Amino acid sequence: MLFILFVLFLFSLVFLVVLYKRNSELSDYNTYLRSILHASVRASFVADANDKIVYINLSMLQILGEKEEEMLQKVWYEEIAPNEEKAKFRNLSYKKDESRLSINITEPNAKVRPYELSYTKIGSYTLYELQDISCYEEQKLKFTELEKELEHLKKSLKEQEVNFKKTFDMAINGIAILNGEGEATYTNKSLQTMLDYNESYLQQLGLKPLFSDSESFPTLLKIVKTEQNIQRLPHHFKNRSGISMDVSISMSYLEELDQYLVIIQDVTKELEYTKKLEKQKESYARRADMDVLTPCFSRSYLDILLNNLCEAKKEFTYIMFDIDHFKSVNDTYGHMVGDEVLIKVVEVIKNGLRAGDTLARYGGEEFAIVLEKTSREEALKIAEKLRKLVESTDFSPVKNLTCSFGISNNSLLLTCKNIIECADTALYEAKTNGRNRVEVYEKKS
Repeated sequence: MLFILFVLFLFSLVFLVVLYKRNSELSDYNTYLRSILHASVRASFVADANDKIVYINLSMLQILGEKEEEMLQKVWYEEIAPNEEKAKFRNLSYKKDESRLSINITEPNAKVRPYELSYTKIGSYTLYELQDISCYEEQKLKFTELEKELEHLKKSLKEQEVNFKKTFDMAINGIAILNGEGEATYTNKSLQTMLDYNESYLQQLGLKPLFSDSESFPTLLKIVKTEQNIQRLPHHFKNRSGISMDVSISMSYLEELDQYLVIIQDVTKELEYTKKLEKQKESYARRADMDVLTPCFSRSYLDILLNNLCEAKKEFTYIMFDIDHFKSVNDTYGHMVGDEVLIKVVEVIKNGLRAGDTLARYGGEEFAIVLEKTSREEALKIAEKLRKLVESTDFSPVKNLTCSFGISNNSLLLTCKNIIECADTALYEAKTNGRNRVEVYEKKS
């Protein structure tokens, strides 16, 4: 009796060990499976025989905008499927007939997106995976529309070949129909003119005159036939007369007819116009840098230049000057003469500056000069030279025209704002001390 009890004890012990090991293996397997599903980009979840969620991965939670603890042990279709689709999933027999179903899911942003729901039975559990098919639906719609257009075109080619040729001969774009070997069965007048070949020549050559090498054309035919249609492919070539042309090539393969439809649009003038617009944009950008009246830079350009120089810690000297008693010029001779004086003063100053020096109109009759890599001593000589040039120039009918100049402090020690203030202060000193003179900013103690 004791022996029997001992045997039963040993048997129970072995059974428990095997059971523990089996449970441990299952636990490890479940952990491994969960880690794979968790890392998967595809939205996935696992449901038991009662359709309750026992595991859901991060990608699926992101689609639903929910947390894992909120979804576990809930019937999956009650949480995921729209109300009008819930009945479809309540009937468990669908699992026997199909492995893929369509389902619409309302995402956190309230947008309804179509998905394909695929499922796989794993024992008493079911693994569900979602695939976003919205982009496929859009592509399918586009392809459907294209197929409809091609179908209509094929019928037109069969039923109204004569009318087709007449219509296409009136088209501005070059049009060709090629057979399966790439030989031209039809070319319209525009294409013949474009390539500078008559119809009989093009029937033999096809579209080979478009390409400078022997491989491009066969490769293009192969791509269109086996892979996809081509839409507005840019291409540059020279026709038989040596005229350079830019075109866009669109090609479709008509499978039922074993033919290629080719549309070639001459975009030479279009590209020329685009280039012209780009040049105009560049011209407008340059104009924005120039003063609207005088032949010197604008205030906005001056501000950008000063900021760049200050940020780069470049050495320069800043001079401000204006025309003495300019208001009396406008009052006495009128604004048109005043404008002419401003233009001529700028021309005189520019002639006295060095290459690389910058002259800009600060506002009204006030101007600024930026002298890069120039000390105050050198700037003083230049300003004095400019003052004398203005004083000795005939500005008829205006007489005795002079300018006053103010020179800033060292640019390396100041901000842009301080540099302008220094020059402005020095200019004010020049005005106060009798005008027609140059003053250098000196810090008051």
